[in-house]
Amino acid sequence: MPLYRLSEFDWSALDWVCFALLIIGALNWGLVGLLQFNAVEALLNPVFQPSAAELVGRAIYVLVGLAGLYFFYPLYRISQQVKG
Repeated sequence: MPLYRLSEFDWSALDWVCFALLIIGALNWGLVGLLQFNAVEALLNPVFQPSAAELVGRAIYVLVGLAGLYFFYPLYRISQQVKG
């Protein structure tokens, strides 16, 4: 099976934003699992009051989750381009 480059496929801006959110989410979960360090909390706590930091953090987690659900669509498009 040949390898394909991401640049060979037509990605929209939303595809790239979702891809970036997935990478950020994966890195954060890796840090939580390995080091018990939550980068989202570490970045938000000094900037916001505690209640606002929790709300913004939850919004970020929701965006990462929605990005994960959305990303099935570009993967499907890529699979169709590879088959065709």
